Amino acid sequence: MAIHSRREFLAECEQMYKDEVRERYGRDYDLYKHPSGVWAIYYCESFPCFDSYDYASEDRCYRSLIFARSEEEIFAKLDLIKERNMQLTYLGAGRDYEELEPYINYNDR
Repeated sequence: MAIHSRREFLAECEQMYKDEVRERYGRDYDLYKHPSGVWAIYYCESFPCFDSYDYASEDRCYRSLIFARSEEEIFAKLDLIKERNMQLTYLGAGRDYEELEPYINYNDR
């Protein structure tokens, strides 16, 4: 399966367990299932803001897509993220979480 863009991939997916996932793991997480059977965690966190100018103008985010082949595997990855308090905003900045592979990490710069 080739992924050409986050928007294209998520548009083809069905969001799963929205309320349960956000209640258990936090508001930054969404869970999706692609028609091909691939599961994905979509993580989005806003860039930090330090003053009123930042709050008024900052609209960039850190984003991650973490993939799995089954519902059990995707929930195991969510549990691992929560148990280890993994900082997903830093996946591409020196921290490599092999347990979460495959994943895509990027920001809106």
